[in-house]
Amino acid sequence: MKLKSLLLGSVAAVGLSTTAFAADLSTVVSSFDVCEDLGISGTLQIASTDDCLQISGEVKYEFIWGDFAGSANITDPVSFNNARRTIDDNNDSGVAAENMDWQNDLDWWLMFVGSASSEFGTAKAVIKLSDWGDERDIVNEQPALAKDELINTVQLDEAYVSVGDGTTLVAGKRDTSVLKDGDDTPFGFIGLFNSDAVDSGVGVLDGVLDIKTKGRVIQLYHAVGDSGVTLSGGLEALDDVTVIAGTYAAAGTAIGTIAYAAPDGALNGYMSFAAGGFLDGTIEDWLARGAATATFDNFKVRGAFAYGSDDNGATTAWNGLVTAEGTFDIFTLAAAAEFADRSDVANDPMWGASLTGSAAVTDQVTIQAGFRYLNPTTAADDETWQAALKLIAKLTDTLTATGEVGYYAVGTAIPATNADGTFYGKAELAWKPGGQFETSIAGEMNSLGAYKTTFKASKKFD
Repeated sequence: MKLKSLLLGSVAAVGLSTTAFAADLSTVVSSFDVCEDLGISGTLQIASTDDCLQISGEVKYEFIWGDFAGSANITDPVSFNNARRTIDDNNDSGVAAENMDWQNDLDWWLMFVGSASSEFGTAKAVIKLSDWGDERDIVNEQPALAKDELINTVQLDEAYVSVGDGTTLVAGKRDTSVLKDGDDTPFGFIGLFNSDAVDSGVGVLDGVLDIKTKGRVIQLYHAVGDSGVTLSGGLEALDDVTVIAGTYAAAGTAIGTIAYAAPDGALNGYMSFAAGGFLDGTIEDWLARGAATATFDNFKVRGAFAYGSDDNGATTAWNGLVTAEGTFDIFTLAAAAEFADRSDVANDPMWGASLTGSAAVTDQVTIQAGFRYLNPTTAADDETWQAALKLIAKLTDTLTATGEVGYYAVGTAIPATNADGTFYGKAELAWKPGGQFETSIAGEMNSLGAYKTTFKASKKFD
């Protein structure tokens, strides 16, 4: 039951007993009209005469148990992002493989949004709190950690104000950047190797480029009429600095973005530019990123790219991908390809590709198959490929079972634990009974001897 209904019912019950309280009832009713006048509905809300306060949040818990603390390489260590792609292994840095590992992860956030009308549009104040570091891995690689040690610290994620509707000004601490991302994920459930390493999209110079975003910001957004075009610009990371040669530098990022979303949804995309380190008077880093998705009847086509330059061009990198998807009756086919290169890694442009297929056998059962390949360097026998088969079964309206088996083939030039490749299998049972509550239990194992069981539960409210 909505808080509004509860409060109105309580006030009405008491107010009917006295004439004096009848006036208070009209005051409470009119205060709730503030939320309705602002177009706010369907949220947990408290209203005063001028302001509507929305409250939302989420709690998530995850527990993992098994033997999984080690890792094995599945791609070459000298790769685009200077990082190996790995899978779980039970070799815990020399500790006996039969020793068990476990992990607890508790996450929560709580957001308050106070809204009021103004001559320029809706005025808002936003405060978001969350946990920080309430997580502890107890693994055999870290025997010095106290097993009863937990970190509980509340952190301020966001605290900002905004005003406007078609044109909006934002200032304060914010976890959203003017620098756009998204619309750059490859179609198909198996994805791409490098795309996975840069958060399922395109990215450059991980750990090198000092383009900092979010944090303390001043942002301006403008919707150009009903054209679907949005212009935005901002100064971000105004509180974040990097110390270079004993002085503060690389502080502050200037960002501009133009985005388009067609009213019929047939085309959407964006182009973003960022210049990092302007506060000290010298711009050291540059970043450009763009993506677009077009839909034609049963087909979708997407392209995305990113380009970065660090230390006034001392290091440069680019990363791009193209992907397409088509639906034919019960079948869906998807393909994707990625390309990347960076000047500080001695290799020709790396590339990868994937191909996936999906068949809705019945309304309740879907089968998916996928294959992906990565050639990270020009060295001989350093390629990686993966094949996977996945089954999704909707057992009831609220219960879904998922199973997947697959194989990683790893080149002998990659220092992997099992140079001949690795088999894996995993299964999950997910339950969504409603009320924004979700829970699942999953199991996973591979031929390297690693295995784990994962339990998750979460609830949102708004």
